[in-house]
Amino acid sequence: MFRIYKSTLVTLFVLLSLSAFPQSNNDPSDYNPHDLKITGYYQFQYQKAARPGISSFAGSDFSEENDSRFLIRRGRFKFDRVDKYTNIVFQIDATQDGVQLRDAFIQLKDPFFKTFTLTAGQFTKPFGYILSYSSSDREFTERPRFYQTTMPSERDLGAMLGVRLPKYKFVNYEVGVFNGSGTNARDYDNRKDISTSLKFNFDSLGNVLDLGFGASYYHGHVRQNTNTVFNNGLTAGTRGFVPETDASFEGQYAKRRYKGVNLQLAYHGNLGTTWIKSEYIISTRNCAI
Repeated sequence: MFRIYKSTLVTLFVLLSLSAFPQSNNDPSDYNPHDLKITGYYQFQYQKAARPGISSFAGSDFSEENDSRFLIRRGRFKFDRVDKYTNIVFQIDATQDGVQLRDAFIQLKDPFFKTFTLTAGQFTKPFGYILSYSSSDREFTERPRFYQTTMPSERDLGAMLGVRLPKYKFVNYEVGVFNGSGTNARDYDNRKDISTSLKFNFDSLGNVLDLGFGASYYHGHVRQNTNTVFNNGLTAGTRGFVPETDASFEGQYAKRRYKGVNLQLAYHGNLGTTWIKSEYIISTRNCAI
């Protein structure tokens, strides 16, 4: 018997922009050899709650005596070093909660075929469009709630192979193996997660259109360390999670399966560039009992 949970994300937005296809989170800030580049940005935030002590997804819950607060949402500092056969990227996030490591990885570039790149360390998983969309280019300050809940840190520890053929630079394929525990916990089981992404980007079709599209797949597991699982159901007529307890649950592995497709279309007109971007993701998580 299996408990199955499904969720779907659909995003669609239209905007005016002057940028080309955005930079990936896993790209250095530039590719000037032997340069050490330091970049960063800062986001200040004010929150006003309906009443003191309410629960809040962004910035944690309010205290019982507080209904407003100032926060540092992001305080990023990024260090890049690009050389002939290697790229090194290091990024931290400094806020009122302390200093956290965001990125720390090295990229080894293929010197013979100019096709392969090996990335190792802590970096963004190759999945979808929005997840790897660099925050320096992103039109909105936050990613969709789907990503914030299913991949809350966006990054993970692992290794990734990138493939980009010199004669077909419009094709970009990435596949990585990761701990699956994100950046806030050490790896807690012997299974590794696999994330892969295939992207196609075509610039200046007829000098007026840009086209990008891709597909992604995530194959992962989560170890069940307790004898209680939560299933989709109704509690007092309200849809939510219903606990179920059984001694056989402990030690089982829940499945994490994400499939996604995305599309980006840009039109270059007299007033600038108009983008239409969309992403569709379906996820299935189940626990064998």
